[in-house]
Amino acid sequence: MEITFGICASPNGNLDYLENLIYSIKDSYEYAALPEDKMEIIVSGSVPDNRKIKGVIYLEFDESIKPGWITKKKNDIVRKANYKNVVLLHDYYMLDDFWWKGFRSFEKNYPDWKIAMNMVINFEGYRHSDWLVNQKYMDELLKKHPELIDELNQIAPYENGPRWVSGIPYEVNDLSHIQYISGGYIVAKKSVLLDFPLDENLLWGDAEDIEWSERVISKGYTFTLNIYCMNFLQKTGKWHLYQMSNNALECLRKMYAEPKDENDMLKIGVVINAQ
Repeated sequence: MEITFGICASPNGNLDYLENLIYSIKDSYEYAALPEDKMEIIVSGSVPDNRKIKGVIYLEFDESIKPGWITKKKNDIVRKANYKNVVLLHDYYMLDDFWWKGFRSFEKNYPDWKIAMNMVINFEGYRHSDWLVNQKYMDELLKKHPELIDELNQIAPYENGPRWVSGIPYEVNDLSHIQYISGGYIVAKKSVLLDFPLDENLLWGDAEDIEWSERVISKGYTFTLNIYCMNFLQKTGKWHLYQMSNNALECLRKMYAEPKDENDMLKIGVVINAQ
């Protein structure tokens, strides 16, 4: 098994977080490594020489060209990557000790995967932006079923609105075509990331992850949930993703049955473009 871990380092990031992430990758690898396993770590962003870790590849990045140019950083990592499996993640994540062993199990059980997600837990112990529905489809859901507004608000009364109560159960695997992969943690084949690079016209905060997800979905790709791996956030106060109600889930299923052919996929694209 071969994996490139690509870390997008913030110019104002916590260097302790970055080091913790790197060592969590190394620890997970060393805990489960077999002779045929191969791994590399690439960091894109300026890191002081005295904080660089042996064996890690560092790509210098001029932050003054475009502040928040994370799409360029990630594309640079993909082009530099030597291995077919690529994990792109922000510098405040950290892998579970059993991540590497879990990924090996995932590869064995889902050999045809192309784009994946696994459970992500924030610092406070709640779900983060892992297995969730694109909020554009939540908007359409609430227009058609306004009776769900109060129901979702009751689940997350302090959320910014019911459209954000968009988490779906981990066992649900038939709604990939209306989901998106959060940009803080992307797991994909290098070939996919080369064919569909992140849009470098977009910066941090420009919904670059939603744009990328919609683009790969429009080309027929689906997302696979990796039930064997988990990772965590070191930074406090990150989003607590709430799981939607069963009523909302079933209404989504009725509105957006999984596309059976190209014409159905085009209908999904019409909804996206209409927003």
